[in-house]
Amino acid sequence: MSFLKKLGLAILKCVGIASGIEQFLPAKAATETGKIVGELQQIGGIVVTAEGMIGAIGGANGATKLKAATPFVAQLIQQSELVAGKKIKNEELFIQGCTSITSGAADVLNSLE
Repeated sequence: MSFLKKLGLAILKCVGIASGIEQFLPAKAATETGKIVGELQQIGGIVVTAEGMIGAIGGANGATKLKAATPFVAQLIQQSELVAGKKIKNEELFIQGCTSITSGAADVLNSLE
């Protein structure tokens, strides 16, 4: 089974778990859970895309892939309800946090069989 197929199955499993939980939550909480799952899937998609595109160049290491994916994750986070409408006071710290999130998502995906 290919990595992407395994990844797709893992994402579906996570969505299934989240969907199962949603039936026990109030409507607003269920909506928020769906948004969070969607954003996590988007972050995972960004990491997979960077892996494929940068990896296709050949010789690219993890740091290069992380550097390529982080701006896209940062943009997604800026659009999320967590940050939307707020001014970023410390850009360096924001980018550091986005890098950590991107790296964490890559670690999670790399941990999968």
